[in-house]
Order: sequence, then structure tokens, then C-alpha cells
Amino acid sequence: MQYLSGRLNDTKFIFNLEKISDFKTKVVNETFYQPANIIAKIMNALMMKKMIGKVQEQILLNIKSLTEKE
Repeated sequence: MQYLSGRLNDTKFIFNLEKISDFKTKVVNETFYQPANIIAKIMNALMMKKMIGKVQEQILLNIKSLTEKE
């Protein structure tokens, strides 16, 4: 994500946790940001949304892996 530094404004990563049962939690990850300039707006349309989606997916997989270890 360092590549995106300076290209995004008002970046927020939010994790919502919802208890489903004593052994199950629903995790929802939301990301909010504003492209910092016209170049970032173009990059956002072409590649940044996909790149951020991959990062979110990896974060959720890591959380799953950590929490499911015995």
C-alpha cells in the first residue's frame, strides 16, 4: 500500500465485527478514500480499486488464519 501513499486522501479502513455465535464472528471490511488528484482518479478507475480489493482479501484471509488456529 506504500505505492498508494500520496495518491489518496481521507483513507479509512473499517472492520465491522458481528457476533454470530460463541464460535463464529462475521467480519466485514470497508475501505473509503478519495483520489488525491486527476492522475490518481485515472489510476483508481484502471487499477487501484482492483489492487485495494486484493489487499482487503489478503487482510481478511490473514484474520481468518489467525483466529482459526488451535
